[in-house]
Amino acid sequence: MTDKQKWWFEWYYARYYQPHNFRFPSFWSAMLMLWQISDYNRIIVETGCQRAKPDLGSGESTFIFANFCKNFGGKLITVDNNDEYLRTARRIASDCFGYVEFVLDDSISFLSGFDDEINLLYLDSCDYDVNNPLFSQEHSLKEIEAGFNKMANPAIVLLDDINFGDFGKGALSRQYLIEHGCLELYLHQQSIFLKEKMSE
Repeated sequence: MTDKQKWWFEWYYARYYQPHNFRFPSFWSAMLMLWQISDYNRIIVETGCQRAKPDLGSGESTFIFANFCKNFGGKLITVDNNDEYLRTARRIASDCFGYVEFVLDDSISFLSGFDDEINLLYLDSCDYDVNNPLFSQEHSLKEIEAGFNKMANPAIVLLDDINFGDFGKGALSRQYLIEHGCLELYLHQQSIFLKEKMSE
């Protein structure tokens, strides 16, 4: 590990390690894997941008991904259908200008029309509603169906809010990934999947 890589992971640890930050190990692991399996031209696609800062309860994903790309190369594309959220995300990632693209669009429509390879796909666009779980579950499934064939091999899929009895909003997308030969490497607050060549 280079000095720069060591610095970044030390920065992440100092900023985000807390006993009850259940996204800490999954973001840490996903970033380490991404660094290992991709190069300077890597692309991260995030559906659902960061809405506030600080926002530790939701993971601060936009800020983490943007800073990773700034330090190790690549581009974050964050997609949201709420312009106010995107304006907030722009302010949050203002120090990472040139490494982030902000897209106002429906995530499914965006992924369907995307014409490049995705190295990490983070699905977090719909809030999970325990009284109406199918809405977010079906939306997440449509996202992975739209984006699956746009992903590099190997690539990482990160699903958020999986820690419910029915696997939360990622229940159907998780099953889709399993059925398509992807390897689930982590399961807690989030789930990390590795898409490998064998899954094509």
